[in-house]
Amino acid sequence: MNGDDPGARAGALADAQDIHAGLDAAWQLYDGQFHPSAREAMTDDADRWRRGIGRAIQHIHQAVEFLTNSNAEAARRSAAARDAALAVGSLDAQLTGIAAHINLMQAAGQVSLPVAGRLTGLINSIKAVVQGISAQILQLISHLVAPVGWAIAGGLGTNLFGLQGTVQIELQFH
Repeated sequence: MNGDDPGARAGALADAQDIHAGLDAAWQLYDGQFHPSAREAMTDDADRWRRGIGRAIQHIHQAVEFLTNSNAEAARRSAAARDAALAVGSLDAQLTGIAAHINLMQAAGQVSLPVAGRLTGLINSIKAVVQGISAQILQLISHLVAPVGWAIAGGLGTNLFGLQGTVQIELQFH
């Protein structure tokens, strides 16, 4: 495992700190700017979205913590890597769904064009942070594990590690 190398371990811990800071920044952007505006326009949806986004961010935090746990065995670390990737994919998919819902509401005249534009812009800003986090998670994984094999595939719908679409990730370890 690469995590046994002190240099790799130090790099992994720095990556983990960057990921946590990015997640906190995404949450602050969502909760501080998007949620109040969305709540004014669509209270029930905004509260449901806030819970879902909060859960996804918490899952990523937990997976990164477990991934960087020096006592974790390879199989558990592999599961944490998978969980982190899935949680990032879930977060991206939720943000994409929220943006689509806002566009539908604007098209139906339920939300004004300026409000919809502002909300969509905020969602796009949050998605950019999430895309950066997905790249950092891939880097973190490379510091901590020595994969025997990788399998990454993409389709249409979400964005993970720069792949647009349905993402499936499989990591095989020693």
